[in-house]
Amino acid sequence: MEAFLIRIKDGRTIAGYARNHSHLTISPGKYEARWGEITIRIDGAERKELALTVMNVNPDSSAPDKSLTIMSSEYPYDLDGFPNTSRTSAIEVLERL
Repeated sequence: MEAFLIRIKDGRTIAGYARNHSHLTISPGKYEARWGEITIRIDGAERKELALTVMNVNPDSSAPDKSLTIMSSEYPYDLDGFPNTSRTSAIEVLERL
């Protein structure tokens, strides 16, 4: 997976999945993130998905893993062409790490 420094912009809601499958909103700000292909399982079926895993963002202080994963299928306008996102994307790539 490739590493990036990203910024979640103000004005649009974007959310990701925690390890426990809860869907949580990501607050605007700068974050380290990983981009790559992951395998997801839904109702026993597996499929590949491009996803952005945002590090140290989960607001649940009891969560052992603070990352949230944004699925490209849920946010195609924000992640299409990543890391070359459009000006209208809620996600801005600041640099490769």
